Amino acid sequence: MKRIVLLISVFLLSACGNNDDTSKEKTNTTSQTSTEISTTSSQTSTSMTESTSQTSESSTQTTETTETETYPYAVDLEELGLVDEDGNQVDKLSDELAFYVEGMNTPLRISINGTGEESPQLYLNIYSYENTANPNLQVSYPFEIENIPTKEITIFAGPGSDEYRRTVKVNTQLTLKKPENILKPESQLSMLEGENFYLFYNNQDSLSLATINFAGNVEPKDYDTMQEYVEE
Repeated sequence: MKRIVLLISVFLLSACGNNDDTSKEKTNTTSQTSTEISTTSSQTSTSMTESTSQTSESSTQTTETTETETYPYAVDLEELGLVDEDGNQVDKLSDELAFYVEGMNTPLRISINGTGEESPQLYLNIYSYENTANPNLQVSYPFEIENIPTKEITIFAGPGSDEYRRTVKVNTQLTLKKPENILKPESQLSMLEGENFYLFYNNQDSLSLATINFAGNVEPKDYDTMQEYVEE
């Protein structure tokens, strides 16, 4: 009888030991699985964040590339202060943009700047024909500025160029609106509403403005040739 009881006790102790081992194995397995899930989740989250960041950067680069490809001869309007970071035309410049030319029967200076607080907007200002230290303002034109499909124009070359006439490609167009501050209403300078001028980078590593040929007196082949003003 004692032997039977002893055998039963040994059997029960053995069963308990097996249960403990099984429980430990389950606990270890559960802990390992939880750790693997946590690690996988963390890796997935990091991967998604990196992917989103890369997608954003790629989108920005694509937009910039598209602009460059679409308007390869455009000037940087934001860098010049003519538009804000959202691409909206500003109403005042921190520094005036001024252009000049050498010659006869043509305005010697044209500038772009903002106005005072009464009528905040940008103006293209055309000055007198006389070569003086303080040329008189003849007329001011509000204008709209935009990038257009690439256009080829012929210009009478401005100061610093070793060519008399050359052809350039442009994208940045200024369209003149109704003039203001008119000194002489009967002057040709006050009749430019609707005319298109162009901004472009010249071969002197500076900025140029292409205007109509104010001087006139040209051969028929040059009727459409524009005049180049070079940044001061």
